[in-house]
Amino acid sequence: MILYRSLLLAVILFALSGCGGDSDTPTSPVIDQTQLDTDKDGVLDKDDAFPSDPTETIDTDKDGIGNNADTDDDNDGVADEQDAFPLDPVESLDTDLDGIGNNVDTDDDNDGVADDQDAFPLDPAESADTDSDGVGDNADAYPNDSACFVATDGDGNACYLSLLAQDTELKVAKSAENFFIYSPQVQKIVELSGQTEQVVGVYQPNPAKVVAHLAYSDTMGLLVSYAEHAEIDAFDRLGTRSQFATLSENNAHILPMGRFVYFVTQNKLSGWDQNGENVHNRSIDIRSGIESSFVDGGQNRAIISYAISGWRNFRDSFTIDPVTGLIQAHNKEFVSEYASLNAIALFDDYIVTSLGTYSSESSSHTEFGFVFGRKNFCRISG
Repeated sequence: MILYRSLLLAVILFALSGCGGDSDTPTSPVIDQTQLDTDKDGVLDKDDAFPSDPTETIDTDKDGIGNNADTDDDNDGVADEQDAFPLDPVESLDTDLDGIGNNVDTDDDNDGVADDQDAFPLDPAESADTDSDGVGDNADAYPNDSACFVATDGDGNACYLSLLAQDTELKVAKSAENFFIYSPQVQKIVELSGQTEQVVGVYQPNPAKVVAHLAYSDTMGLLVSYAEHAEIDAFDRLGTRSQFATLSENNAHILPMGRFVYFVTQNKLSGWDQNGENVHNRSIDIRSGIESSFVDGGQNRAIISYAISGWRNFRDSFTIDPVTGLIQAHNKEFVSEYASLNAIALFDDYIVTSLGTYSSESSSHTEFGFVFGRKNFCRISG
């Protein structure tokens, strides 16, 4: 029995030592799979989203594109190069650079005013907009007036645009691009941009005189006449005022035509060149006390429309020589038995007037507009 046990032990030891078998066949080592790095990129396969790609290891948004190649790692619609939090799909901005994304941050611009109380939550220089004009109070020269925000829009205290809106006695002229508006309340001529409607210039007429009419000439600048004085003032683009002409009568209507300008008073139509020289005069009679209008009729025609006796309307048409400025043919027409006020534009043979007053012995007064043709008129609104 003892011998048998000894032999059995010897066989077991022999087998464990590898002897007695094929000595040329190696024994396979046992591999720990948790330590594999197939692509040799330094990241174990178990931690590598791309174990066979040595150029990629992470795919934050799990879209199958590694972060190195993916231009929007968190797939939030904001490119990584523009994303303050490229690996956080719920954040992309950090306005105040405090490390807290705007979606979570309660004061995005870090100005000490909570976002829900801040009119400009992303602007650290602004937090209030008292007049709700979209311009913060700190930058707004008129924080309590929504019509103005640039300092030049007013005199530093009052906004010209608001004052103009309140005035019913405005005088208006227009250049190719801008408007010139005189307000007795402002006592200045304000130039407004036709594009932005902001004040781009301010002109000071003679404060001792009452402005009657104004007009703009490309060659002579802004021209102003006065109600109680016969002088005509001109302003250059810098706002400098100088006397342009002295007429024989006051309250002159002004009509620039090419290189010349024409003035209409009660008894005279006069033409002046750009140097302030009187080139021609023509006696007329449009009666005092009745509002008249003076417009460019095209084809070198100057048109005066006016009413006499309170209700009979006439139109005088003058042909102007564009080279010499001389007043040539004159045609006087009776237009209608309705009083009309300012003619404001002429298209071909039609003068469009502003509101007038219908007046006759058998009817009441009604305000409406007219279109005057060469030989008739029609009521266009009532």
